[in-house]
Amino acid sequence: MKKMIILLFLCVVTVVVAKKIHQDKVDPLLLDNIEAIASEETDVPTKCYGSGGLDCPVSHDKVKYIYGGYSLEIR
Repeated sequence: MKKMIILLFLCVVTVVVAKKIHQDKVDPLLLDNIEAIASEETDVPTKCYGSGGLDCPVSHDKVKYIYGGYSLEIR
């Protein structure tokens, strides 16, 4: 019985050490890039018209149409 307890303890220790060694590490630059892609761009002028089922990104009201302008100019 004592040998089984020691064997079980060694198995548990082996599994814990193996998980720590093979733990995936995420590069902070990767996390910064994901955050930059996911962030909203608020510089685009947006106008909302009507009454409907869309959420206006400016006023958060329910509207029918959302118009946004895009430009290639550097501001």
